[in-house]
Amino acid sequence: MKFQLLDNHEILTESYKENGFIHLKKFINFNEIDLNQYVLNCFNLIDDFSIETNKDTSSFLSELLIQIQNKDKGKWQEFKDIYLGIFQRSMAIYELASNTVIKTILNKVGIKKPYLCSDPLLMINEGSDHTILGNLTNSPLHQDWASMQSSQNSVILWIPLVDMCPESSSSMRVWPKSHLHGLITPKDNKWFSEITDDNFLGQEHNPIDIEYDKGDCILFSSLLVHKTIFPKRNYLPRLTIQLRYGDLSCGLLKRNKGVFNYMHCFPNKRISERPNLELP
Repeated sequence: MKFQLLDNHEILTESYKENGFIHLKKFINFNEIDLNQYVLNCFNLIDDFSIETNKDTSSFLSELLIQIQNKDKGKWQEFKDIYLGIFQRSMAIYELASNTVIKTILNKVGIKKPYLCSDPLLMINEGSDHTILGNLTNSPLHQDWASMQSSQNSVILWIPLVDMCPESSSSMRVWPKSHLHGLITPKDNKWFSEITDDNFLGQEHNPIDIEYDKGDCILFSSLLVHKTIFPKRNYLPRLTIQLRYGDLSCGLLKRNKGVFNYMHCFPNKRISERPNLELP
């Protein structure tokens, strides 16, 4: 499996600063059959699944998840262990994350000294027929900074590996310019960095639902308010690469003593558990 990064993007720096995100079309190329085979190789470590890889990744994942779901709950836990472990350690993802083209893009959006503020993530969002991963997928209203706790200008590169179909795919809803308000206090005892609708009411922003093709990239501020959205009818699983970067030159990061909060897939502490943490 290999991801080829295409170096042909105009980075609209002012648009990013104003809106908190930019949509980079045709960001990477990859072979979908190779991707499906990688997924199958990982999860065949817990069982022998018989699935044709010569199909779109959403349909492939749906069939895999249904096969696992039909097994006993012990197999569900083995699937989660693989998902949070070996599945996340593809060398191709790490090669992509350290690509010099990405470093140049980060410099253009204001990150002077980039570093990975979490391990690269391959995220499966389950479809409407699947219940294995539960709260490990599908995000409510939130800002990523509450879990990243990185530099003030930290960013996320969100790269879908499946095509979007409005009738059968989940997507991301973003609130342009919401990053300009800084961090909104998240709810305690809820999903890690969820914010309430009440906290967000009164801010005049019209949301945008992202329409994407596989291989696109949504680059957005860690302070941008966003959430997962779903079609009204049944929908298929989604697979994305998520890369998170901070800035070693950021004064906020220095004042917070270089706090690092993101062990793989799981943040360590809520911001409420760090009483001395300076917030953006």
